Amino acid sequence: MSSRLSPCQSLMALIAAMMVTFLAPPAVAAELVVVSSTISEIRVGKIVNSSNDFTLPEGSVITLISESGKAITLKGPRSGPIVVEAPDSASSSLVPAISNIFSGKKTETSSLGVMRSALAPKVPDDPWAIIAIKTGKYCVTKLKPVILWRPVNTKTSRLIMTNIESGKEVKTVWHTGQPTLHWPRLLPLVDKATYRVDLSGENRPARLTIILVPDLPSIAHAAAWMSKQGCLQQAIRLLKTLR
Repeated sequence: MSSRLSPCQSLMALIAAMMVTFLAPPAVAAELVVVSSTISEIRVGKIVNSSNDFTLPEGSVITLISESGKAITLKGPRSGPIVVEAPDSASSSLVPAISNIFSGKKTETSSLGVMRSALAPKVPDDPWAIIAIKTGKYCVTKLKPVILWRPVNTKTSRLIMTNIESGKEVKTVWHTGQPTLHWPRLLPLVDKATYRVDLSGENRPARLTIILVPDLPSIAHAAAWMSKQGCLQQAIRLLKTLR
């Protein structure tokens, strides 16, 4: 049996191909924000348009966030526009919100260096870790255990944690060689509550205000929400996980 198309079949195939061409959606132009980059010319926090020619040299890597919260990683060498999904108008504020997170940021490393000048400054890798010796607001999620973190310590410390509003107090021990400690099981986590942390060896107690993060569509949405609540450094660390 011959596989050759008849003139009528050939015409129908041509018409079908033309319809696909005409009906295909045009390339979507959308804004994206850079959240990590190995190229000095493309700074973190920069907003770019997906329809522009985007050229990366060999060996370079950048990660961007789209308006829907999707992370897009590009590796060089490459040139041309960035293919993205159609933007959602409900998410149109996400890109500038993420960009604002990186504008004029102050690093945790510098502030911890002042607090612990005798030690090499260091911050936790876990974006959800609470720095037990640093007063501030901390965002936590129901999806992960709540962890306390401190710079490397050479001795066992006595830890007293108190809910300032209720007066509920828990005492425990933070042993040598343990940079992290689970939040005390007997001290309930209350949204918007402030906890006093007395850790032996520290000059003054820290005050931790806990904020519970709601369910959100993506890591990018969570980071934007967290920064508005005052958890800026956690938001930055969370976005870094998208590399």
